[in-house]
Amino acid sequence: MNGILFGSPVDGLSISSFVSTNTSGTATLATNGSAYAVGYYDNSTDTWTNYTTGTVGGAGNFDIGKGYQMGTVSGGTQILAFTGTISSSDETQSIINNNAANSGSGRRWNLVANPYPSFINANDDADNTNNFLTTNVNKIDSNFLAIYGWDADGSGYTARGHDYNSNAAVYFAPGQAFMIASDDTSGENITFAEAMQTVSPASSDDFISGDVMENTEIFLRLYSYDELIEDAHIKFQDNMTLGLDPGYDLGIFSRRQTKGC
Repeated sequence: MNGILFGSPVDGLSISSFVSTNTSGTATLATNGSAYAVGYYDNSTDTWTNYTTGTVGGAGNFDIGKGYQMGTVSGGTQILAFTGTISSSDETQSIINNNAANSGSGRRWNLVANPYPSFINANDDADNTNNFLTTNVNKIDSNFLAIYGWDADGSGYTARGHDYNSNAAVYFAPGQAFMIASDDTSGENITFAEAMQTVSPASSDDFISGDVMENTEIFLRLYSYDELIEDAHIKFQDNMTLGLDPGYDLGIFSRRQTKGC
């Protein structure tokens, strides 16, 4: 089974209908007994929950701009059907910091997704103004001002900020989901603006492995015997300070590396 993070690129699509369509005929969506390989993340308890034959009927519609987890059938077509209305306006999605260190019982991480059937600009190298990180700079924890994407090779999460790969433009593909860290324990809304949309870039980084880029950086890796415990990337960039540079100095993704699917 191939696990991914995704969001619906159309509005008004019921989860039950999506499951029915994509598990029928030559199925693409994976199943395990009564459980479907599609579900959601709850940061108040730091848990992943999959829909089942008993719960999918009452699941309602996909929340546009919210991220979900999904597993597809290994060796299948990898083609999923989404039927609904294309958004023609700005979209918002609620996020909250439920970190135990901030009087909560969960995590600060929120799973959100590109709500448009087009690429959107993620950092200021994709577009200096109309990009996700700049637009939401006051909503994301300054220690984690980046998008944390689940890598296509399944190796874990990688942070992509304004200085990713020495100023490489980063984009979200249609339906792509990712983690961000909220700075508000009361909750607030992040914005996906229509102005962020762009045509499919000829050369980009969208969490897909295989990009070749020149960069000036040092990789430090901590091992216990042959097991990699942690790593750090040190990058050299002009005009940085000795303090915290939000969007450039990024905290580690501090939750379990694996998804529920």
